[in-house]
Order: sequence, then C-alpha cells, then structure tokens
Amino acid sequence: MAYYLLTWLMVGLLAALWSLASWAFHSLAVWTVTALGSQAEGLPTLGARLSDLHLPAWLAPWVPEGLLQGLAEFVDLFAPLLKAVLEAMPVLGEWLSPLIWVGWGLGMFLLLLLGGGLSLLLKLMQSKAASLAPQRSLPSA
Repeated sequence: MAYYLLTWLMVGLLAALWSLASWAFHSLAVWTVTALGSQAEGLPTLGARLSDLHLPAWLAPWVPEGLLQGLAEFVDLFAPLLKAVLEAMPVLGEWLSPLIWVGWGLGMFLLLLLGGGLSLLLKLMQSKAASLAPQRSLPSA
C-alpha cells in the first residue's frame, strides 16, 4: 500500500512542477509577445542608430571595420519583414495562451497515465509475487 502512496505522491509532485513550469512559460511568453509588439514602431530607425554607434576604444581593435555598417544594412534590409512580424505579435499572443494550456492539459493527462500505469505495474508485481510464494498448509492433527 505504501508503494501506491509513494507512486501517486511522485506523480502529484511532477504535476505540480509541470503546472508551475507551464505557468512560468505562459507568463514569459505573453510578456515577450507584448514587449516585442510594442517595439515595432522603432524598428525602421534601428539601422540608422546602429550606423551612428561608436565602439569603446578598448573594443574597437577587436571588431572588424565594416561590421557595424554591415549590421545596419542587414537590419535595414529586413526591417519591413521584421516590423510586420512584430506588429502581428499581439494577434499571436491571442493564440499563445490556449496553445500553452492545451500543452499543459496533455502533459497532465500523460502524468495521470504514468501514475495509472505504475499502479497497474505494482498490482501485477504483487499478484505475481503472491503466486510464486510457497503455499503453506496447516498441519493436520
């Protein structure tokens, strides 16, 4: 009986950890989507700001000459696409919450299956051990 209790305590602990991880991932994902969606307006000027950036004197010898200019051109090239993606972030956020919680539900279902399977395994092991145990007969008088 103690093994069943131990099994379900472990499943309960895993379920609590899974719920905490799902909640934390949901909070982080919603915060990220909201923060990125609000940054879409400043993206077209990012390339110009990168080209105006001056490296500190100690870092300048380690960075190739045209790296910042190339990075600014790269950002300018993909800025329209990136802006469209960032503007779509709030819409993606609406789909994100249900998807995360459906994943949570599937994980909980799998944990319940694990607990049930372990309980069944314990029952089968107990019945097998009982069938292998020698039969004791009472001495006749």
